[in-house]
Amino acid sequence: MTINEDFVKDKDIVNDDEHYNEDDTDKIAQYFLDAIKFEYEHSIHRPERLDNKIYISLAVYAFLAVLLTNSFVICKENCILSGVYYVILAIVIILFTVTLLSLIHLLKADQIAHYNLEALIDDDGGFTLDTEDKVCRSYADYAIHNNKLLDEKNKKFNMCMSFTFFVVVGVVVLNYIAKYLK
Repeated sequence: MTINEDFVKDKDIVNDDEHYNEDDTDKIAQYFLDAIKFEYEHSIHRPERLDNKIYISLAVYAFLAVLLTNSFVICKENCILSGVYYVILAIVIILFTVTLLSLIHLLKADQIAHYNLEALIDDDGGFTLDTEDKVCRSYADYAIHNNKLLDEKNKKFNMCMSFTFFVVVGVVVLNYIAKYLK
């Protein structure tokens, strides 16, 4: 990235009364490139943490499935408690299924933007003069794209975790009611 003096002064990278030479500008440009590359690499590896959270959530759902199947009771009496039990059971099964399918859907592979070296090559097959500028712009664009994808997945994951709270409460209530109906 080529940085002009106005940009450097505007961003308070150096003091107004300091004088700097072309080597300082190159160092600053290298710092920006390194920072953008670091953010790009971070955007590539961040989805792994979300995937791990999803795997842990799926393990919790396996445990909840066992608890849910153990709470099934066929009521022989027509009482209000059995009606409440069946309503709660239907709601919990629907929430359980929707959340489980959403978690599985979150595991699908996304189109993560990877750095494209072809953008640096001009029509003649050589490198262009503004290579540093293109490199920084490309890294920044790809990092922004990847972070947007991950933010969307995180919102969906948080919604699933909100539903999980209600599923857990519902399973506990169903098990409690099932003890009285047996």
